[in-house]
Amino acid sequence: MALPLTGAVRNYAWGSTTAIPRLLGREPDGTPAAELWLGAHPAEPAFALVEGVEVPLDALLARERHLLAGHSELPFLVKVLAAERALSLQVHPDEARAADGYARGETDAAGLPRYLDPHHKPELVVALTPFRALSGTRPAAEAAVVARALAIPQLTRLCSPLEDAGASLDAQGDAIRTVLRNLLALPPAERARLVDAVVVAATPLCGAGGSIGRYADLAGVLSGDHPGDIGVVAALLLNDLDLAPGDALFQPAGVIHAYVRGTGVEIMASSDNVLRCGLTPKPLDHDGLFQVLDPRPLPAIRPLLGEQPWTAPEGRFTVRRLRPRDGIHVQDNAPTIVLCTEGEVVLHDGAVLPLRQGQAAFLCPADVWRVSGPGEVFVASAVPALVTSAA
Repeated sequence: MALPLTGAVRNYAWGSTTAIPRLLGREPDGTPAAELWLGAHPAEPAFALVEGVEVPLDALLARERHLLAGHSELPFLVKVLAAERALSLQVHPDEARAADGYARGETDAAGLPRYLDPHHKPELVVALTPFRALSGTRPAAEAAVVARALAIPQLTRLCSPLEDAGASLDAQGDAIRTVLRNLLALPPAERARLVDAVVVAATPLCGAGGSIGRYADLAGVLSGDHPGDIGVVAALLLNDLDLAPGDALFQPAGVIHAYVRGTGVEIMASSDNVLRCGLTPKPLDHDGLFQVLDPRPLPAIRPLLGEQPWTAPEGRFTVRRLRPRDGIHVQDNAPTIVLCTEGEVVLHDGAVLPLRQGQAAFLCPADVWRVSGPGEVFVASAVPALVTSAA
């Protein structure tokens, strides 16, 4: 059985005024639409059409437990993200850290809950348009070259641990952690002055090419989005990546990241645990972030998505990207969400459900279904539960 889903649009200041309305076939109204949520997260559940009545998906799954195929809840969330300004510089915890912190009621320096649920939040983003992302830390020597090129004595001094880090990943990680901590510890007025000095020094380097020119451009973009934010400077420690439409990028626990520009599909564990350190007006939690940060300069995980399911390393979900044309048969013994991102397709499972661009459906476990048509769909499924519920 395939149930049509209507997602919820979230309006954040960094969102695009056109991308999500265009995907949904709506006229833009000037409001920045940042995210379209398609899942059962209690903060913003999608609505499933059941016998002509729209029902919140979380309520439906709580009532019809067999639709979860042994899971206690829908363990993943599908989003469309549309960034017209840079998102926060952030890290997600692993499962053990989130569960422990949530159970103990950990709070940040402002007394706010550090963890909003007991889950980790591994996430995959797949570009629908040209997409710019910061993901993980770059080699210490490369970051040192960028810092040195800016020729700002204070910055050179703050980044000096990068110069002597050596080749060991752990040693480089320690140096990067030290530099990031030093940058974040600067008094607010000093942070703002350093950001301004970096932007001034970077401007004439925009045409330099290589990592120096690339960071110079990034500093201008980020400072335009978040003037005076120390995240502008901290970004020189990170990998700056371009994704073409169809390219994917996975963010595991502990990896510092931020999305800068573009529209993409996100599939993630159904969690809202985010620890931020910059590029945002939202509350920051430096202590919490350093507890979970893995600062080692490891290669980015860039999955190739197609007809065969790709499974997230943390094992919460699988993802396919299908261009079905004459038809593809799929059977997942797990709850599944299908999102059409281009053209139009038809789902066949005894009944027929057409999906055009921007439309989605929830597919019940164990059904064999076929998708066909001149469009593109993303298929996200829960990894089959190890123990099947008797419900």
